[in-house]
Amino acid sequence: MKKCLIVLLALALPFALSAGGQSEAPKYPTPEKPLVLKGGMVPPPHAPQAKSCYLWSDYVKAATNGAVFIEVFPAEQLGVERVLLENTNLGTIDWTYVGPGGAERLTPEFGMFDAAYAIQGQKHLRNSLFNREFVDFMDTVIAKNSNVNFLGFGWVGSRHALFNKPVRTPEEGAGLKMRVPDVPMYKIAAQAMGCTPTAISYGESYMAMSQGVVDGAEGPYQGIHDVKWYEVRKVVTETSHVESLGAIFMYKNSMAKMSPEQQKLVRDNAFKAMVDSFEIALKQDNEYKEKLTKFGVQFITLTEAQKQVFVKRAQALLEKDYIPKWGNAWKVFSDLAK
Repeated sequence: MKKCLIVLLALALPFALSAGGQSEAPKYPTPEKPLVLKGGMVPPPHAPQAKSCYLWSDYVKAATNGAVFIEVFPAEQLGVERVLLENTNLGTIDWTYVGPGGAERLTPEFGMFDAAYAIQGQKHLRNSLFNREFVDFMDTVIAKNSNVNFLGFGWVGSRHALFNKPVRTPEEGAGLKMRVPDVPMYKIAAQAMGCTPTAISYGESYMAMSQGVVDGAEGPYQGIHDVKWYEVRKVVTETSHVESLGAIFMYKNSMAKMSPEQQKLVRDNAFKAMVDSFEIALKQDNEYKEKLTKFGVQFITLTEAQKQVFVKRAQALLEKDYIPKWGNAWKVFSDLAK
């Protein structure tokens, strides 16, 4: 009897091992069992922000052989900016592409990217926002205080002043009411130019300028073109007071579902997609400027001395309430302008 039992157990063991092997799920995503990372943004599918994320999705799919798929939901399908970032931090969605300033709610240092004259020209853009070491540095900053990782910056365009006259000095800006979003940093930019900031919703800005409620507004070339502000105001002073930026944030636990190699591929290709999109955006920015020229818009270029007057006024306004909160991150960021 004992001998018979041993024989039966010996026969059963291979089947048990085989069944156990079949039921064991792969530890990390595979092409057969891919990981879908769901995320979204506010802009519509044709916007540069969405296109850059589609590019990221294509890069990741190719790099992981289909084991990881970035699913993109544009046009507020998953919520407005605040909701998108909150839900990414909670893990309700896997990632989001939003303005970096919104992450100030998670850690104050990200507020500096919306600051007036924080970015000192295209060289500073490349040295900081499209510098992998700085991106990784900012990831360490936000990862300490939140449930998200930071993967990279996107760029849409520089924001400029739009009136029916040039604003080359604070004296020329004095008395002019400038429409701005209801954001402290944009109000500081207007004040640096000598203008009076007036918070009006984006959708009401055209009418506000038409009716003289405000004297002008500010925005990137694409924004001025797409909402036809050129019909009511004809002089753009190229102040470049704020850069229109985006940022990719991913829920830490979503990142942890991938192997270390897959995590690296997702990070590397997020950065690559943002850099490639930046080069495309630079070209498109010039194209939008040409379109505005055809509509009769005049462009005023500031001298370096004129711009520095605005820069110093803005930083004086930031010194008291904002720069101290940004601490070492502000120094690291500012030093990259050199």
